[in-house]
This record gives sequence, structure tokens and C-alpha cells, in this order.
Amino acid sequence: MASVADTGERRQTFWASAKPSATHPGWMPPADRKEVFFDRYHDRGEEWYAGLFSGSNKYRASGEITPTYFGNTKALERMKTFNQDMKLIIILRNPVDRAISHYRMEVENARINGSFESAIEKNTNLRHYSYYRKHLEEIGDKFSKQNVFLMIYEELFANAEATSEHLSALGSFLDIDRELLQQLMLVDRVRASKGAPRWPWLVRRAKRIRRKLMDSDLEWAVDAAKRVGFSRNLIVKESRTVPVAEAERGRFRALFQEDVLATESYVGRSIAAWQQ
Repeated sequence: MASVADTGERRQTFWASAKPSATHPGWMPPADRKEVFFDRYHDRGEEWYAGLFSGSNKYRASGEITPTYFGNTKALERMKTFNQDMKLIIILRNPVDRAISHYRMEVENARINGSFESAIEKNTNLRHYSYYRKHLEEIGDKFSKQNVFLMIYEELFANAEATSEHLSALGSFLDIDRELLQQLMLVDRVRASKGAPRWPWLVRRAKRIRRKLMDSDLEWAVDAAKRVGFSRNLIVKESRTVPVAEAERGRFRALFQEDVLATESYVGRSIAAWQQ
């Protein structure tokens, strides 16, 4: 099995199970969006989870992409118990950019109010998930090195040639068709922040209702709300945005510099894109 961890807004982990004898050259995602089995839905049991991948035997690989496993000790322990031989794919982004993106997501969801400078001092999660070394070590302690594929976000999308080279290597790692993998990787890889909500209290209440609906298998109601633009009506794109000045970004580079060096030491090479 394989797991992808994309540290866009927060971080991401993808796992997939490889089946070399399968006839389909691609990979199969789960049947619905409940991809957080190893942390949120674990109490539903492995039989329920397997049902999300019904029909996956004909695919070379099957798995999920989720933003909640990287840096999540309990989820990683459950993943190891589930299948110690699963493959993990981790995409690490510049830690400052990751923290800023995470901050914008939290503002959009009415969980943070105020400047990035204030938020990163008060909200430990903004820093926690950008300290990569300890999370990589934890994964290394639980899974075989040969089953972990690490990519650097800025290198992956530096240019068309670099993307092609990375996807070819990833295709070989998973033994799946590179072209199909490219479709997976390049669709909506960056989602722009919608800005701060017009009514934070209403967004928080809507999020609670959405979670209850998802937990009750009522995803159709969530989808219906999206189709009528309910979520968009709570967000103001043009005003009350939360920009982070380039000067601020430079100052906070020092906050993660020690961990960047430690991460470089762990992976055994320099990551020049993070030093710019």
C-alpha cells in the first residue's frame, strides 16, 4: 500500500497497495471522500474501510490521499498495524509557505483571526507540521525505507521537465502508468484561499453541521449545499483577504532554518529551493 503526504495547506499522506498482477495500469482511489480512516473513522473497522475500495483488485495500486496522517502518531501506528508493507509518498513544501497556507486555511474556516505573525506565535499546529525532521524520523521508525518515496514540492513543479522526471520515478515506485499518475498529480494541486469569512460564527456552525452529516453518511446533503453555492455565500473573496508580506515570510524563514538543516541531513542532500 502507498500513502501520499502533500504539505500544501497543511500536510498530506497517501497510501496505496501495489498489485503487480492487476490488469489496470492505474490506481484506484476510495469510493467516496471518507479517506481519513486511520484517524477519524478507525472505529468503523477494517471491513468498512475495505468496502471503500471494492473492485480494486484489477488495479495495480489502490489508496488514498489525505491531509491528516503526516505528523499524526496514532494514525501512523494504525497504518503500520493495518499493513506494515504499505508504500508511503510524502511531498514536503517549503515550511514557511506551508505554514502560511495552513494559516490561510484556518482563517477561511474561522478558526483563526488576526495576522500570520500573531497566529504562528499562538497556534502550535502552524509550527508543528512544518517541523519535518521529527515526522520523517517517526515514519522511518515504522516503515521500511524502500517503501517511502519523498518529493520536494518546489522541485516537483519547478518546470515541465522536472515534473515529468518525478512522475516517472513515482510511477516506477508504484508500478503504475505515468500518464495516469500525471492526471492525479496535476488536477487542482493548488487551491487558492477564498479569504476571511463574512460571518465567522456562521462558518463555524456550518462546519459542525457538515461534520455531523458526513459522520452520518449523509454526504448527498453536503454535496447539495455545495452545488447551490452555500459555502461561497459565506466567503468574501475581494475584501478581508489575509495577505502575508514578503518581508514577513523572510523573517519566519529563520524560525524553521534549524529544522530545514536537520531535514536535509536526514534525507542526505541539500534542498536549495528552501534556502531562497
